Amino acid sequence: MSKQTESQPATRMSSLPWLLHQAKNHRDGYLQSVAFAACGVVCQIAPYFVVADILRRLVAGERDLGVYLRLCAVMAGLWVLRVVFHAISTACSHKATFAVLGEI
Repeated sequence: MSKQTESQPATRMSSLPWLLHQAKNHRDGYLQSVAFAACGVVCQIAPYFVVADILRRLVAGERDLGVYLRLCAVMAGLWVLRVVFHAISTACSHKATFAVLGEI
């Protein structure tokens, strides 16, 4: 058995706790990323409810084309928002990750 020298640490952190320790100063960036990603998911799911409303109106006999065009515009807007939220989420997570890597 070899004796522990001063150059060796008394305990070694495993990989995950070490990584989490390194990233703790950038927690807000990661939380922002998750929040924007969640908003993107909501915008991704919402058009299905709009389609259900369109189908309900069709079955009920709604004949006003303007109503359907507005609902399609809502779906297009939700798609654009989904893409925007995804881009912002990715930017936040990458910014935080590159800062952590720079500190390491």
